[in-house]
Amino acid sequence: MASPNRISGSLSLLAIAVLCVACASTESLDSSESAAARRNWRPSMAGLGDWVWLRLDTDEWLKGEIIVLRNETLEFDSDNLGKLTIDWDDVVEVYSKRNTVILLDTDEHMSGAVSISSNVVTVTDDTGERHVFPRNELKSIVPEATREVDHWAGKISAGVGFRAGNSDQKDGSLDIDIARRT
Repeated sequence: MASPNRISGSLSLLAIAVLCVACASTESLDSSESAAARRNWRPSMAGLGDWVWLRLDTDEWLKGEIIVLRNETLEFDSDNLGKLTIDWDDVVEVYSKRNTVILLDTDEHMSGAVSISSNVVTVTDDTGERHVFPRNELKSIVPEATREVDHWAGKISAGVGFRAGNSDQKDGSLDIDIARRT
């Protein structure tokens, strides 16, 4: 016959094991529920403001501004992450309330608020008319410019070097990189 201490010790171990299993299964449920919630979350079009929201194929959301989409590469500027270069195939969704210029493979262009899913692009123009077309027809995206200067982007760098020895030498360089995005 088993002693009462041995039975109560066995019951305590059994209770601890049951609690551990219950906690582990609750954690996995919580993490799978939160993963599903992240996957199903969408930004509110009313609350977008001037921001663009991107969802990557990793279910991560980025908030920032589109610089340009060209040659299947998206340049994106995030306040926290800086300027990013993202493969277009890694972008699952895009939401933007600000006017954006879309260029199609047919060289047709339009501007308006944009929402892009994995297979459809929707542009809502200033009149409220919705234009829907397949995502694979999208050639480029640029923010709509209100002034001519907004079409231009570039950087200028300069350098000067001095060397002394048998002969004094002075070197200078100037690098200008300017592009007009349309």
